[in-house]
Amino acid sequence: MPNYEDYLEHFFTDAEAAIREGKGQELSDNLSHIAELIGELINREVDSPTRFRSIYAFCRRRYLQLYNDVLENGADEDLRSSIFNSISVNVRYARQSNDLEAFDQLLNALVNCYIRSFPNPGFDEALEDFFERLNVNQRGIAQNFEKVDSVDRLAKSSNLIDTFLGYYREVWRYAVEYECRESVLRLHENLKEVRAFEQARYLPLGRPENQYSEEFLEEKQEVADAVRKRIQIQKFAAYSWAYNLYVKDVLSEDFLKDLFQDHAEEEFSTVKSLTETYFDIRTVLEGLPYWDDWEMERQLEESRGGPVMTSMGSNSWIPSFYLAFSLYLFDEGEQEVFLDSGPEELPFPTTEDDRLDLDSLLDSIEEFEDDYPLEFLLDGQTDIGERIEALSEVLDRAFSHAEKQAIMRVRNHSIDPDYVDSWEQEMNDQFDSSCQLRRALKEVGVLKQKRFPPDLDGVKVSVGYPQKRSFVPEDQVDKPVTTNFRRILEGYREYVLRRLTLEERTVESIEELIDEMDSEVKKRNPSIVLLQTGEHRRQFLEDERFERGSDMDDAHFSFMDRPVLTEATDHYTALLLLESESHGVEYIEDGRVLTVTATPGEETDVFDMPNQPLKSVPYTNAPYDFVQLEVRLRGFIDNRGLDGVVFRMSSDSPS
Repeated sequence: MPNYEDYLEHFFTDAEAAIREGKGQELSDNLSHIAELIGELINREVDSPTRFRSIYAFCRRRYLQLYNDVLENGADEDLRSSIFNSISVNVRYARQSNDLEAFDQLLNALVNCYIRSFPNPGFDEALEDFFERLNVNQRGIAQNFEKVDSVDRLAKSSNLIDTFLGYYREVWRYAVEYECRESVLRLHENLKEVRAFEQARYLPLGRPENQYSEEFLEEKQEVADAVRKRIQIQKFAAYSWAYNLYVKDVLSEDFLKDLFQDHAEEEFSTVKSLTETYFDIRTVLEGLPYWDDWEMERQLEESRGGPVMTSMGSNSWIPSFYLAFSLYLFDEGEQEVFLDSGPEELPFPTTEDDRLDLDSLLDSIEEFEDDYPLEFLLDGQTDIGERIEALSEVLDRAFSHAEKQAIMRVRNHSIDPDYVDSWEQEMNDQFDSSCQLRRALKEVGVLKQKRFPPDLDGVKVSVGYPQKRSFVPEDQVDKPVTTNFRRILEGYREYVLRRLTLEERTVESIEELIDEMDSEVKKRNPSIVLLQTGEHRRQFLEDERFERGSDMDDAHFSFMDRPVLTEATDHYTALLLLESESHGVEYIEDGRVLTVTATPGEETDVFDMPNQPLKSVPYTNAPYDFVQLEVRLRGFIDNRGLDGVVFRMSSDSPS
C-alpha cells in the first residue's frame, strides 16, 4: 500500500511554496492531488472504519496551515476559495461514502478556516464560497436522509446530521461574535432549506409504504422532528449569545438591533413560538448544552490563560434572553390574547414537569424592573413595568396550573410499595449502624436475635407524616429517604428504658456525674457505659478516669476500664448497663427488625379531614398530601432484675 502520508506531505509542502510565491495555478494543481489522495483513502476505508483517522487529522492540520499562510500573505480571495473548494470536495465525498471520521475532520477544517477569516479579511467573495459549499453539503445530507430505507442507514445518516449541525453551531457563534451581518444572513438563508425534514412521512420514491415497518417510519419521523427543533435551538442559542455579549458590552447596539428585528423577530414572532423552543432545549439536547462553554472559552481567550469566573449559560444568559425577548414580544395584542385565556391556551407549558422552570422564570423576571437591556427596541410609549407585571401574571397562572396538576396527580396516585420498601430498608440500615443502646444490649447478653418472626404486630416506636410525594413515582426525580431518623431512635430508646429495670439518679453537674459513675462502677461492676453526646464530652475526657482506647470495636474511650459508647439522645446523660437475667428478642426477616406501614393521610384519624370531594379540597396541606408512616419493632424485652443505673442532669443544671 502506498505511503499516503508521505505523498500528502509532499503535495502540502508544494502547496505552501505556491502560496508564498503567489502561484494560484500551482496551488490549485497541488490541492487537486491532495483531494485525489484523500478520495483514495476514503475508498479504502469503506472496509475498515477509522483506519486512516490519524491521516485525516494530519490533513485537517495542514489545510489550516495552508489557510493561515494565505492570510499571512495578503489573504488573496482566489487562493482562499481554492482551499475552501478543495476541502469541500472531500467533505462531500466523505459524506457520500458515509465515512464519518473523514467527514468530521474535513468539515472541522472547513469551518475553522471560516473562523480564522476574522477579523481580517472579514466577509468577502471567498466566504461567500464557504457558505455555498456549506449549503451544498447541507442539501446532500438532506437528500441522503430522504433516501434512507433501513434502520442501519438511518443510524449512519443521523450521525452525519449530528456532526454537520455540530459545526453549524460554531459558525453561528462566531458570526455573532464578529458581528458579521453577511454571515448571519447566509446562515438564515441556508437553514430555511430544510424541506427534507418537514414531510409527514419519509418514503423513498417509487416504493409503497407497506414495504416498511411502522417502527422504522416512526423512528425516521422522530429524527426529522428533532432536526427541525435543533435548528431552531441553534438560532435561539445564537440570539441568546448575542444578547449576552451585548449585556457585557462586547457587541454593538446597532448589530443587536438588526439581528433581533431582521431575524429573531421573524423566527420567533410570538411568545408562544419562542417558548416552545426554549422548553425544547431540555428535551431535545442530550447532556449539557453546547453553549455552556462559550463564555468560558471567550474569557480565557481574552485573559490569555489567566483565571476567569463565569456561570453556565443554561442558568444565566439563556433564560435571561428568553425573558427579555418575551417582554419585547409581549405587546398589547399578545396580552389581550392570553390575559383572559384558560390554562391550555397560555403561551407557557403547564405540565407538572415544567413547574420548577416556571417558578425560576417568575423569580428572574423581576430583575428587569430596574434594568431592561432591550429597551432600545421599544417605542417611547411602552411602559416596561406594565409589561413585566402582565407577563408575570401569565407566568404565575401557568405555574399555578402546573403545581395543581402535580398535587392532584400525587393525590390520585396510590402509594408505591417500592418506595415504602426503600424507606424500610434505609431505616433498618440506620438502625443497625447508629443505635448504640441496641448494640450495648447485645454486648451484655440481654438482646438476642431469631430468624423467623412469629405472627405478631411488634412494638410501635414511631409515627411520622412525610409528604405523599415521596412515595409516588415522578419522571426524572430521585426519591431519597428524608425521614427524621432520630425520632425513630428516640422512640426505640424510650421503649427499652421503659422495659428495663433501672435505678434513676439526678445530678447537678458533670463533676458530680463522674464521681457518681465512679462509685457505681466500683459497687456494681457494669459491663458498658453509654454517654450522651454534647458539649460536656470535653469535660468527660479531661478527667483522668477516662482513657482513650477500648477492647470493644468502635468504642474509642473507656471509663475505669469499661468501654464507653456515645449517642445523641435526650433520654439519659449516662447509662451503666449490667449483666442481668433480663431477656430480649428481635425477630429478623431479610435482615430487618423494623417494619414500616404507610397509610394515606385521608384514611387516618389524625387529620381533621373535611368531608368533601377531593377536587374541592384546598391545594396545600390537606390530608391527601401526606402519608402516615408507622414504624414497629418486631421484638420484646422481658426484665428479670436490675439492669443498670441511669443518670440525668437536673433540668435547671447547666449541661
